[in-house]
Amino acid sequence: MSEAWFGNLEAAQILVVDLETGKKLDGSGRLTREINMHEEAYKVNPKISVVYHSHAPKSMFWGTSGLDEPNITEITKVQLKLGKIKCLPYREACTKSLADLVSQELKDRKDQVDNILLLNSHGVLITSNDLHRAAMILETTEWNAEIAYKQAVFQKLGLLNGYKSCGKTVKK
Repeated sequence: MSEAWFGNLEAAQILVVDLETGKKLDGSGRLTREINMHEEAYKVNPKISVVYHSHAPKSMFWGTSGLDEPNITEITKVQLKLGKIKCLPYREACTKSLADLVSQELKDRKDQVDNILLLNSHGVLITSNDLHRAAMILETTEWNAEIAYKQAVFQKLGLLNGYKSCGKTVKK
């Protein structure tokens, strides 16, 4: 779907798309202009059934800065096992180049279903096998982004020596 807010999402707005033809089979609304990026994510791993693209501001802070988001909260690091919250190099929105970059990153992650990628200067991309889980990944990653930002400020002020996570210094 295009330009829908998760909190206002109705079942009919979840579009069913034929990955071979790119045509909408069911649902109301337009296909996103980023359909090529979504299709590539589905092709890489058949266990991925949700591709959630967002412009979440706290994670976008890291992405527009061209920085990986430090993964420091217990829920994102230990419980969700998201691994590295990587910022991909800039590629123009809606391009094959961006879709190919996302595809390669997901291939590198092999069979991992739950992923979050920062799209430099553009947004975030989450893959999962459940829409509610994808929304949870986004929400918890937003909290992680804010906490990491505040720890970065504390580092500059000399109050911390590196990022702290689960009782340890994880990155200096």
